[in-house]
Amino acid sequence: MGTAFEHKHDGDAAEVLNDEYVDAYLQIREEPPYNSNLNSSRERCLERTRRQVDTPGFHLVSARDDDGRLIGWAFGLPFAAGRWWGGESTPAPEEVLQAEKFAVIELNVVKEHRGNGYGRRLLEELVRCPEPSGLGPKQGQRYSGKEARGEEAENISARVSARAEQR
Repeated sequence: MGTAFEHKHDGDAAEVLNDEYVDAYLQIREEPPYNSNLNSSRERCLERTRRQVDTPGFHLVSARDDDGRLIGWAFGLPFAAGRWWGGESTPAPEEVLQAEKFAVIELNVVKEHRGNGYGRRLLEELVRCPEPSGLGPKQGQRYSGKEARGEEAENISARVSARAEQR
């Protein structure tokens, strides 16, 4: 079975607001640790995601199987120097706060596809080309997982893994 990854940016990524994504999001949020809390309602999901999609630099990566069924998705957006998470969060180290950064907002894999490396691949794809800079996949480009693998993705995977091990 093959997997196709697709990158969409800014307004073209609004497909993340359709029922397919929102229904999958809500199913995932029924599981622990979320347990369908108030922040996991359809209305809150749509309100929050609509704001994020409207942010310049928004980037969505989706993964689909050969039949076009959604396996998972990840999205994020740039944070300018001096910007950090709102609300209750751990303060950023000064060097992180003062740097431009890319925030991964969502990383979701449908339950029956977990444990197969899709989450890692979605994250790799998302951070490989965080905005339409011309350095990574073109807007709306689809390609198989085999085509996507390369030295760059391997290097990102190593950096992501090293960061996770440091925590």
